Amino acid sequence: DPSTPESCGFILGYMNSETKNITLSSVTLPQHNAACSRVFCKLKTFFHFRQLRENEQKKNYYMGTWHTPPQRIPGPSTTDWSDWRETLEKDTTGCEFAFFIIIGLEEFRIWAGNLRTKEVVELVEAPMSDGIYKKGDTKDEN
Repeated sequence: DPSTPESCGFILGYMNSETKNITLSSVTLPQHNAACSRVFCKLKTFFHFRQLRENEQKKNYYMGTWHTPPQRIPGPSTTDWSDWRETLEKDTTGCEFAFFIIIGLEEFRIWAGNLRTKEVVELVEAPMSDGIYKKGDTKDEN
C-alpha cells in the first residue's frame, strides 16, 4: 500500500558460548506512536529500549536493526550506510557482528557488520547440494 508507513525495530539474539553459532531469535515490533513516514522510521521509542532491557535479562541481546522501505527488492540507502557505520563504531551486540535486515515488498536482504574490522557484507544463502549446505563454491568441489 503506497500510504503504509515504513516500520523498523531491533533484532534480538545471542551467540552460543560453546559452538559460537549465532541465533537471531526475535525482533521488536513497530509501535503506533513511532515517528515514521513512507520512507522514514525513527527507532528512538521507549518501547523498543524497554524490550531490549527485558530481553537482556533472558540472555537475548541487541543484534542489529530491521526496516521496511517501499522497494520491491530493497537496498541500503545512504542513510542506512551512515547508520550502519555509526552502529559499528558505537554499539555493542551479543556477538562480534551487527546485523541489518531490509525487508522489501517482494524480497528481503541481510547484511552483517564486523564490529572489529568495521566491514559490512551482504549475507547470501550458501549453495546446497543433495539437501546439504556447502561451504564456498560447490563448482570447485566436483
